[in-house]
Amino acid sequence: MGIEEYQHVLGEATGHGWGFLAACGATWFACSAAWRHWGPKVGAYCTLFQGMVALPLALLLTASTPGPDRPVMAGMEGVSVLLASGQLLGLPIVIYLTIRTFGCYVVGSLPCAGQRSKSQQDKIFEQHH
Repeated sequence: MGIEEYQHVLGEATGHGWGFLAACGATWFACSAAWRHWGPKVGAYCTLFQGMVALPLALLLTASTPGPDRPVMAGMEGVSVLLASGQLLGLPIVIYLTIRTFGCYVVGSLPCAGQRSKSQQDKIFEQHH
């Protein structure tokens, strides 16, 4: 089975990605609602962790989709596991290290970036180093 045939069969088996579209759309909508309701800081934190909620939800929705079995192709399962692991395990580590290294400059100033001048942002950055 070639890549093109694999993609076609995989699309039919997963409903052409409807689970991922629904999960990502719902979580982005939740992020925007949190931003609007609780303010930019809460919205920014929700946005940072959006993918950690969307991926398991997307996999659950896709698994519950009736249809043919997923195709099997050598190497593709490893790629899928690697990508999912990167999002669920690697992203939180990167977020933690970013917050730890730059403190409130990165996360705290994201909502205010448009309200501060470049020199004010540089002063905040210098204070945290």
